[in-house]
Amino acid sequence: MKIVSNEQLIVAIFANKTLAAAADAAGISLRSLHDRMRDPEFKLAYSDAKAAILREAVENVNGKLCEALEIVAAIMRDEDNNAAVRLQAAQTIINQHTKLRERLAVTDVNFINQP
Repeated sequence: MKIVSNEQLIVAIFANKTLAAAADAAGISLRSLHDRMRDPEFKLAYSDAKAAILREAVENVNGKLCEALEIVAAIMRDEDNNAAVRLQAAQTIINQHTKLRERLAVTDVNFINQP
Protein backbone atom coordinates (compact mmCIF):
# COMPACT_ATOMS: atom_id res chain seq x y z
CA MET A 1 0.00 0.00 0.00
CA LYS A 2 1.38 3.40 -0.99
CA ILE A 3 1.53 6.02 1.74
CA VAL A 4 0.60 9.48 0.50
CA SER A 5 0.83 12.53 2.75
CA ASN A 6 -2.06 14.94 3.10
CA GLU A 7 0.06 17.57 1.38
CA GLN A 8 0.78 15.31 -1.62
CA LEU A 9 -2.87 14.40 -1.93
CA ILE A 10 -4.02 18.02 -1.71
CA VAL A 11 -1.55 19.02 -4.42
CA ALA A 12 -2.91 16.19 -6.60
CA ILE A 13 -6.50 17.37 -6.04
CA PHE A 14 -5.68 20.97 -6.96
CA ALA A 15 -3.60 19.95 -9.97
CA ASN A 16 -6.23 17.70 -11.56
CA LYS A 17 -9.70 18.29 -12.96
CA THR A 18 -11.37 15.28 -11.34
CA LEU A 19 -10.98 13.33 -8.13
CA ALA A 20 -10.35 10.20 -10.20
CA ALA A 21 -7.45 11.94 -11.95
CA ALA A 22 -6.15 13.21 -8.59
CA ALA A 23 -6.25 9.72 -7.11
CA ASP A 24 -4.44 8.35 -10.15
CA ALA A 25 -1.80 11.10 -9.97
CA ALA A 26 -1.27 10.37 -6.26
CA GLY A 27 -1.02 6.64 -6.94
CA ILE A 28 -4.02 5.64 -4.82
CA SER A 29 -7.50 4.35 -5.57
CA LEU A 30 -10.47 6.66 -5.85
CA ARG A 31 -11.97 4.81 -2.87
CA SER A 32 -8.88 5.62 -0.79
CA LEU A 33 -9.15 9.26 -1.80
CA HIS A 34 -12.79 9.38 -0.72
CA ASP A 35 -11.87 7.74 2.58
CA ARG A 36 -9.16 10.35 3.18
CA MET A 37 -11.55 13.16 2.32
CA ARG A 38 -13.75 12.08 5.25
CA ASP A 39 -10.83 12.24 7.69
CA PRO A 40 -11.09 15.36 9.94
CA GLU A 41 -7.33 16.00 9.82
CA PHE A 42 -7.36 15.88 6.02
CA LYS A 43 -10.46 18.10 5.87
CA LEU A 44 -8.69 20.72 7.96
CA ALA A 45 -5.51 20.56 5.87
CA TYR A 46 -7.54 20.79 2.65
CA SER A 47 -9.59 23.71 3.97
CA ASP A 48 -6.42 25.55 5.04
CA ALA A 49 -4.77 24.98 1.65
CA LYS A 50 -7.86 26.13 -0.24
CA ALA A 51 -8.13 29.26 1.94
CA ALA A 52 -4.45 30.05 1.29
CA ILE A 53 -4.94 29.73 -2.47
CA LEU A 54 -8.03 31.94 -2.38
CA ARG A 55 -6.27 34.50 -0.19
CA GLU A 56 -3.36 34.65 -2.66
CA ALA A 57 -5.77 35.05 -5.59
CA VAL A 58 -7.63 37.88 -3.87
CA GLU A 59 -4.36 39.64 -3.02
CA ASN A 60 -3.27 39.31 -6.65
CA VAL A 61 -6.55 40.78 -7.93
CA ASN A 62 -6.48 43.55 -5.33
CA GLY A 63 -2.99 44.55 -6.49
CA LYS A 64 -4.19 44.77 -10.07
CA LEU A 65 -7.32 46.62 -8.98
CA CYS A 66 -5.21 49.40 -7.46
CA GLU A 67 -3.20 49.70 -10.67
CA ALA A 68 -6.37 49.73 -12.79
CA LEU A 69 -7.94 52.40 -10.62
CA GLU A 70 -4.83 54.56 -11.01
CA ILE A 71 -5.18 54.29 -14.79
CA VAL A 72 -8.87 55.20 -14.57
CA ALA A 73 -8.00 58.11 -12.27
CA ALA A 74 -5.49 59.39 -14.83
CA ILE A 75 -8.21 59.28 -17.50
CA MET A 76 -10.56 61.13 -15.15
CA ARG A 77 -7.99 63.88 -14.45
CA ASP A 78 -6.97 64.36 -18.10
CA GLU A 79 -8.82 67.51 -19.16
CA ASP A 80 -8.12 66.70 -22.83
CA ASN A 81 -10.56 63.77 -22.56
CA ASN A 82 -14.23 64.19 -23.40
CA ALA A 83 -16.36 65.07 -20.35
CA ALA A 84 -18.43 61.89 -20.77
CA VAL A 85 -15.25 59.78 -20.69
CA ARG A 86 -14.03 61.59 -17.58
CA LEU A 87 -17.43 61.15 -15.90
CA GLN A 88 -17.45 57.43 -16.72
CA ALA A 89 -13.97 57.11 -15.23
CA ALA A 90 -15.12 58.88 -12.05
CA GLN A 91 -18.16 56.60 -11.81
CA THR A 92 -15.92 53.56 -12.22
CA ILE A 93 -13.75 54.69 -9.32
CA ILE A 94 -16.80 55.31 -7.12
CA ASN A 95 -18.25 51.89 -7.98
CA GLN A 96 -14.97 50.11 -7.26
CA HIS A 97 -14.60 51.97 -3.98
CA THR A 98 -18.05 50.76 -2.91
CA LYS A 99 -17.24 47.17 -3.87
CA LEU A 100 -13.92 47.30 -2.04
CA ARG A 101 -15.60 48.63 1.11
CA GLU A 102 -18.12 45.76 0.92
CA ARG A 103 -15.29 43.22 0.53
CA LEU A 104 -13.47 44.67 3.51
CA ALA A 105 -16.64 44.53 5.61
CA VAL A 106 -17.11 40.84 4.75
CA THR A 107 -13.43 40.15 5.46
CA ASP A 108 -13.70 41.89 8.84
CA VAL A 109 -16.80 39.87 9.77
CA ASN A 110 -15.12 36.62 8.71
CA PHE A 111 -11.98 37.48 10.68
CA ILE A 112 -13.95 38.36 13.82
CA ASN A 113 -16.02 35.16 13.58
CA GLN A 114 -13.01 32.84 13.24
CA PRO A 115 -12.70 30.27 16.01
